[in-house]
This record gives sequence, structure tokens and C-alpha cells, in this order.
Amino acid sequence: FSMQLLVELESGPSSARGLAGRYAGGRGVDWLLEKRLSGLDAGQLIDDDGDALRSTPRGQRLARISAIYKTLVGIGAGG
Repeated sequence: FSMQLLVELESGPSSARGLAGRYAGGRGVDWLLEKRLSGLDAGQLIDDDGDALRSTPRGQRLARISAIYKTLVGIGAGG
């Protein structure tokens, strides 16, 4: 995501809102979120009951493993 933002800025300066709208060939940041959520759903890591997203037991296990890994390699919030 961060690298693509740099690529987008190669075409010239932009406001944050403009950059978000240009992201992924104009599909925008909302598209990115939907794509990521779709992947999590396909991997049976989340459930969407229409009101809220929830981690599945499989997603909870992966989240715990990921948190440990992030701590071990020093990746902070958002990474």
C-alpha cells in the first residue's frame, strides 16, 4: 500500500484526498479495503453477518501468530 502511494505520487503532487481517489488506477482506497476483506473472507478468516465483521476461530489463531511475529521482528502498528 505504501509503495503504491509513492508510485501514484510520481505523476505529481496531490492532496491526501486526491491521492486516495487516484489509488489503484482510480479505484481508490475503498476498493483496497474491499479487496483485502474479500481475501480474508475467502480464506475463512472473517465472518460478515451484515452488522459486523468478526474473526473466525481460524482468523483468531492467525492474528495471535501474526502479533507474535510482528513483535519478534519489530513491526509496529499498521505494519
